[in-house]
Amino acid sequence: MRRFCGNENYGHLKVMLAFTRATFTLFALFTTYVCTGQPGNLHIDTNNTVVLPFASVKTFMDKGFKTSVLNDRDLATVDSLVLKVVHDNHIGEDLRAVNAGATPAMSLKQIKNIYNRQVICYADSHGDKIVWVLYFCSSEQPINSLKNGLVMVDDGGDCFFNFKVNIKKRTAFDVMVNGVV
Repeated sequence: MRRFCGNENYGHLKVMLAFTRATFTLFALFTTYVCTGQPGNLHIDTNNTVVLPFASVKTFMDKGFKTSVLNDRDLATVDSLVLKVVHDNHIGEDLRAVNAGATPAMSLKQIKNIYNRQVICYADSHGDKIVWVLYFCSSEQPINSLKNGLVMVDDGGDCFFNFKVNIKKRTAFDVMVNGVV
Protein backbone atom coordinates (compact mmCIF):
# COMPACT_ATOMS: atom_id res chain seq x y z
CA MET A 1 0.00 0.00 0.00
CA ARG A 2 1.36 3.37 -0.99
CA ARG A 3 1.06 6.40 1.26
CA PHE A 4 0.67 9.95 -0.02
CA CYS A 5 2.32 12.28 2.40
CA GLY A 6 4.01 15.13 0.62
CA ASN A 7 3.45 17.89 -1.85
CA GLU A 8 5.46 16.05 -4.49
CA ASN A 9 2.52 13.74 -5.15
CA TYR A 10 0.22 16.66 -5.84
CA GLY A 11 2.48 18.54 -8.27
CA HIS A 12 0.25 17.72 -11.23
CA LEU A 13 -2.72 19.22 -9.39
CA LYS A 14 -0.79 22.44 -8.74
CA VAL A 15 0.07 22.68 -12.43
CA MET A 16 -3.56 22.11 -13.40
CA LEU A 17 -4.73 24.75 -10.89
CA ALA A 18 -2.20 27.30 -12.16
CA PHE A 19 -3.22 26.55 -15.77
CA THR A 20 -6.92 26.96 -14.88
CA ARG A 21 -6.24 30.32 -13.16
CA ALA A 22 -4.19 31.58 -16.11
CA THR A 23 -6.86 30.46 -18.58
CA PHE A 24 -9.61 32.19 -16.58
CA THR A 25 -7.56 35.41 -16.33
CA LEU A 26 -6.90 35.44 -20.08
CA PHE A 27 -10.56 34.75 -20.79
CA ALA A 28 -11.66 37.62 -18.52
CA LEU A 29 -9.22 40.05 -20.16
CA PHE A 30 -10.20 38.90 -23.67
CA THR A 31 -13.91 39.20 -22.90
CA THR A 32 -13.43 42.71 -21.48
CA TYR A 33 -11.46 43.81 -24.54
CA VAL A 34 -13.80 42.26 -27.11
CA CYS A 35 -16.96 43.60 -25.46
CA THR A 36 -15.74 47.15 -24.89
CA GLY A 37 -12.93 47.53 -27.42
CA GLN A 38 -10.80 48.80 -24.54
CA PRO A 39 -8.48 47.12 -22.06
CA GLY A 40 -9.92 46.34 -18.64
CA ASN A 41 -7.71 48.87 -16.85
CA LEU A 42 -9.27 52.03 -18.33
CA HIS A 43 -10.58 54.17 -15.47
CA ILE A 44 -13.44 56.39 -16.58
CA ASP A 45 -16.16 58.20 -14.71
CA THR A 46 -19.21 56.44 -16.09
CA ASN A 47 -21.41 59.14 -14.55
CA ASN A 48 -20.45 61.52 -17.38
CA THR A 49 -18.39 59.58 -19.94
CA VAL A 50 -19.31 56.93 -22.49
CA VAL A 51 -16.55 55.29 -24.54
CA LEU A 52 -17.89 54.14 -27.89
CA PRO A 53 -16.10 51.39 -29.83
CA PHE A 54 -14.62 52.46 -33.15
CA ALA A 55 -16.75 49.88 -34.98
CA SER A 56 -19.90 51.78 -33.97
CA VAL A 57 -18.74 54.94 -35.78
CA LYS A 58 -16.65 53.42 -38.58
CA THR A 59 -19.14 54.55 -41.24
CA PHE A 60 -18.45 58.19 -40.28
CA MET A 61 -14.68 57.79 -40.67
CA ASP A 62 -12.23 57.85 -43.57
CA LYS A 63 -11.31 54.45 -44.98
CA GLY A 64 -7.70 54.67 -43.78
CA PHE A 65 -8.70 55.03 -40.13
CA LYS A 66 -8.37 52.06 -37.78
CA THR A 67 -9.29 51.14 -34.26
CA SER A 68 -6.98 52.20 -31.44
CA VAL A 69 -6.96 51.58 -27.72
CA LEU A 70 -7.83 54.39 -25.33
CA ASN A 71 -5.94 54.65 -22.04
CA ASP A 72 -5.98 56.84 -18.95
CA ARG A 73 -3.15 59.02 -20.26
CA ASP A 74 -5.17 59.79 -23.42
CA LEU A 75 -8.13 60.91 -21.31
CA ALA A 76 -5.81 63.10 -19.21
CA THR A 77 -4.59 64.74 -22.45
CA VAL A 78 -8.20 65.40 -23.49
CA ASP A 79 -8.95 66.87 -20.08
CA SER A 80 -5.92 69.15 -20.29
CA LEU A 81 -7.05 70.49 -23.68
CA VAL A 82 -10.79 70.92 -23.03
CA LEU A 83 -10.15 74.00 -20.88
CA LYS A 84 -8.33 75.69 -23.79
CA VAL A 85 -11.10 74.70 -26.22
CA VAL A 86 -13.77 76.12 -23.89
CA HIS A 87 -11.88 79.38 -23.39
CA ASP A 88 -10.81 79.91 -27.02
CA ASN A 89 -14.28 79.22 -28.39
CA HIS A 90 -16.26 81.18 -25.79
CA ILE A 91 -18.16 78.10 -24.70
CA GLY A 92 -20.41 78.89 -21.78
CA GLU A 93 -21.70 82.22 -23.05
CA ASP A 94 -24.82 80.90 -24.77
CA LEU A 95 -28.02 81.22 -22.70
CA ARG A 96 -28.78 77.51 -22.79
CA ALA A 97 -25.33 76.58 -21.49
CA VAL A 98 -25.42 79.39 -18.91
CA ASN A 99 -28.73 78.04 -17.63
CA ALA A 100 -27.00 74.68 -17.21
CA GLY A 101 -24.27 76.39 -15.14
CA ALA A 102 -21.59 76.96 -17.80
CA THR A 103 -19.25 79.96 -17.88
CA PRO A 104 -16.32 80.81 -20.21
CA ALA A 105 -13.93 80.45 -17.25
CA MET A 106 -15.11 76.99 -16.20
CA SER A 107 -12.81 74.64 -14.33
CA LEU A 108 -12.41 71.03 -15.38
CA LYS A 109 -14.58 70.02 -12.41
CA GLN A 110 -17.36 72.37 -13.58
CA ILE A 111 -17.15 71.00 -17.12
CA LYS A 112 -17.47 67.44 -15.83
CA ASN A 113 -20.47 68.45 -13.69
CA ILE A 114 -22.26 70.27 -16.52
CA TYR A 115 -21.41 68.15 -19.56
CA ASN A 116 -21.68 64.47 -20.42
CA ARG A 117 -19.41 63.19 -23.17
CA GLN A 118 -18.93 60.48 -25.73
CA VAL A 119 -15.36 59.43 -26.50
CA ILE A 120 -14.15 57.56 -29.60
CA CYS A 121 -10.51 56.54 -30.09
CA TYR A 122 -8.97 55.65 -33.45
CA ALA A 123 -5.75 55.81 -35.46
CA ASP A 124 -5.73 58.12 -38.48
CA SER A 125 -4.16 57.28 -41.85
CA HIS A 126 -0.75 58.47 -40.54
CA GLY A 127 -0.98 56.14 -37.54
CA ASP A 128 -1.53 58.97 -35.04
CA LYS A 129 -3.92 58.20 -32.19
CA ILE A 130 -6.94 60.52 -32.33
CA VAL A 131 -9.58 60.92 -29.63
CA TRP A 132 -12.89 62.43 -30.78
CA VAL A 133 -14.84 63.89 -27.86
CA LEU A 134 -18.46 65.05 -28.06
CA TYR A 135 -19.81 67.13 -25.15
CA PHE A 136 -23.51 67.47 -24.24
CA CYS A 137 -25.14 69.51 -21.46
CA SER A 138 -26.23 66.80 -19.05
CA SER A 139 -29.55 68.62 -18.58
CA GLU A 140 -30.21 68.21 -22.33
CA GLN A 141 -28.67 64.77 -22.95
CA PRO A 142 -28.73 62.28 -20.03
CA ILE A 143 -25.79 59.87 -19.86
CA ASN A 144 -27.97 56.79 -20.59
CA SER A 145 -29.01 58.25 -23.94
CA LEU A 146 -25.35 58.38 -25.01
CA LYS A 147 -24.71 54.66 -24.55
CA ASN A 148 -26.65 53.51 -27.62
CA GLY A 149 -24.37 54.98 -30.28
CA LEU A 150 -23.01 58.21 -31.70
CA VAL A 151 -25.28 61.19 -31.00
CA MET A 152 -25.05 64.10 -33.43
CA VAL A 153 -26.84 67.35 -32.54
CA ASP A 154 -27.50 70.10 -35.11
CA ASP A 155 -28.48 73.01 -32.87
CA GLY A 156 -28.47 73.81 -29.19
CA GLY A 157 -25.70 76.38 -28.94
CA ASP A 158 -22.71 75.67 -26.77
CA CYS A 159 -24.63 73.09 -24.80
CA PHE A 160 -23.18 70.84 -27.51
CA PHE A 161 -19.63 70.94 -28.81
CA ASN A 162 -17.05 68.46 -30.02
CA PHE A 163 -13.42 68.34 -31.01
CA LYS A 164 -10.64 65.90 -31.81
CA VAL A 165 -7.31 65.50 -30.06
CA ASN A 166 -4.11 64.28 -31.68
CA ILE A 167 -2.56 62.47 -28.72
CA LYS A 168 1.00 62.43 -30.12
CA LYS A 169 0.98 66.17 -30.92
CA ARG A 170 -1.17 67.07 -27.87
CA THR A 171 -3.31 69.37 -30.01
CA ALA A 172 -7.04 69.92 -30.37
CA PHE A 173 -8.50 70.34 -33.85
CA ASP A 174 -11.82 70.25 -35.74
CA VAL A 175 -13.50 72.14 -32.91
CA MET A 176 -17.23 72.54 -33.56
CA VAL A 177 -19.60 74.45 -31.33
CA ASN A 178 -23.23 74.04 -32.28
CA GLY A 179 -25.30 76.92 -33.55
CA VAL A 180 -28.03 78.58 -31.55
CA VAL A 181 -31.51 77.17 -32.01
